[in-house]
Amino acid sequence: MKKQRKLLAQALGMMLSISAFAAPILAETPDPSSGTETPVTESGSASAKHGKKQEIEEPAGALGKDKAKEIALKDAGITAEEAGKVKARVSQAEDGTVIYKVSYTKDGIKTSWQINALSGEILAKNSAEATETTGGKKKGKGEKQEITEPENALGKDKAKEIALSDADLTADSAEKIKARVSQKEDGTVVYKVSFVKDGMKYSWRIDAVSGEILEKTSSEVSDLTTSATKSGKKAKKTTAETTGESV
Repeated sequence: MKKQRKLLAQALGMMLSISAFAAPILAETPDPSSGTETPVTESGSASAKHGKKQEIEEPAGALGKDKAKEIALKDAGITAEEAGKVKARVSQAEDGTVIYKVSYTKDGIKTSWQINALSGEILAKNSAEATETTGGKKKGKGEKQEITEPENALGKDKAKEIALSDADLTADSAEKIKARVSQKEDGTVVYKVSFVKDGMKYSWRIDAVSGEILEKTSSEVSDLTTSATKSGKKAKKTTAETTGESV
């Protein structure tokens, strides 16, 4: 009898211990009938928003895009008619300053400004060779962009004369005289003139308007490719002759 009472007491103690352990867990579990739901983090919508560009609002008292265009054109010293299509959009500098980005393209050169939206101060200005598009797509790396000669350009023939005069040569004494229109990084249109003389290749960069020689280089013409080709043909011929003799 005592043994049974002892076993009953042990069983009752174990039940009380289990109840005490399970009570906090049951209290934290939401009741379906109460309509309370566990909040879900909307990480998907946040990542979707992250891919969109943030729209920058013009601050109160901003100059406006038209005024920003006027400032840029005045700095360039040209009129809106001369510039053609002028673009302006609201942007933001790294330090948070709201700015206008103004740009236009003229004679194959795209010039851009960053202008403070409130004060009108020009914060940055740069120019770069415009990328020509074909059928709405940018030209690939293998395609060369055609540079237009200025209206008062000297012409390729005159550029050749300047180069030959600088080398103290005549057109008859030089070989493979070439001239093409090019453009420097600062936007200056130049003629690249080159010719070969006594195994040396001479090249000039001449200002297309003033005729000033901006750069002059010379390098030895390599005949390694020609020699290697001839040697290869000669070797094949010798092998063929030897084969014919052995047969």
